[in-house]
Amino acid sequence: MKTITTFLIMLLLTATTLSAQDIYVAGVEYNGGMTSATLWKNGAAQTLNNGPHEAMAYSVAVSGSDVYVAGNEHNGTNQVAILWKNGAPQYLSDGSNYADANSVFVSGSDVYVAGKDNEIIKVWKNGVSQDLTDGSNSAGARSIFVSGNDVYVAGYENNGSVGVAKLWKNGVAQDLTDGSKQAMAYSVFVSGSDVYVAGYESNGTRWVAKLWKNGAAQVLTNGANNAVAGSVFVSGSDVYVAGYENNGTYGVAKLWKNGTVQTLSDGTSEAGAGSVYVSGSDVYVGGHEYNATKTVAKLWKNGVEQALSGVTYDAVATSVFVTGSLGTSDISKNNFTLYPNPAQDVLNIQIIEPTTLQLYSLQGQLLKEIKADKNTQVDISGLASGIYLLKEMNGSTAYKVIKE
Repeated sequence: MKTITTFLIMLLLTATTLSAQDIYVAGVEYNGGMTSATLWKNGAAQTLNNGPHEAMAYSVAVSGSDVYVAGNEHNGTNQVAILWKNGAPQYLSDGSNYADANSVFVSGSDVYVAGKDNEIIKVWKNGVSQDLTDGSNSAGARSIFVSGNDVYVAGYENNGSVGVAKLWKNGVAQDLTDGSKQAMAYSVFVSGSDVYVAGYESNGTRWVAKLWKNGAAQVLTNGANNAVAGSVFVSGSDVYVAGYENNGTYGVAKLWKNGTVQTLSDGTSEAGAGSVYVSGSDVYVGGHEYNATKTVAKLWKNGVEQALSGVTYDAVATSVFVTGSLGTSDISKNNFTLYPNPAQDVLNIQIIEPTTLQLYSLQGQLLKEIKADKNTQVDISGLASGIYLLKEMNGSTAYKVIKE
């Protein structure tokens, strides 16, 4: 059995500090002849489709040096669900039916994609599909999130009259709305034992932006005008929701933090927000705004806008993912040590002064908050195999935790 000294040496090699960030934005840009699936990295655009047909990008996720984008591409007859890895396409559907891929999530070495093929909701895990619906009603998957061994998918299924907002956990459906009025779930995020879903439900005349926490609905807008909650992200105790609300004339891009709204566009032209990502103290929102001539893909960082596309052609930003570069740090300058690392079920923490620690996935998901004293054990048996980051709350140093 390895000694504690060996573990401390290993930890010295895996201590990291969070520094420069790379900002990835997926979306769609018209090039004058067709729409193209587009990925912006730090504002520089890359076109993903290189064939003669239209394509769209809906979701981006980054794991290590690999960049995954989910979307679709037309084959001349039908729309094909597609996953690009570092720009190389993987076709998830065979092209015989209308299909799309709307969301991608990476957990350890596994890549999950949610979408649909011929009105059947699909989850592809490493390219192998699982059906969530039977195809008897129209349905769609909008978002996927993996927490430990649990796979969550948000979307909708028609009940014969209207769409019902739904959440699937490991293939089992939960209705978020009662089916009496049109509704849709667009985004799911899991933080600890809490499951958040963003979407909308009609009040009979207008769409009302809603956030469901563990199935209980919170109303974000008053229902006077159409509104949609399109994306949710949880950081610590703060819940961020991006979307839009109509002001009677135009859609206005909005961000809600713990239910309090911030307006991102001025309301003088059509705009919307479709994705939110939080990294440290920075909040990134992707969306679009019309400039009186063209629709411009936009990224808001802490409320300050950046145009991703030019004014020649229309473009929309659909998804944001932020990564941090990792550098080395000296463990002797910090007040806690970890062992074993790699670990299977239990991570031991030895600490000089009590503090609060936070365990994150590489996707930025806060998995656990740990009140640590001199000797603390953390149960990590429910986590998927892979790399995680442990840091002191409000600290700048993070440590790689390897789950076997």
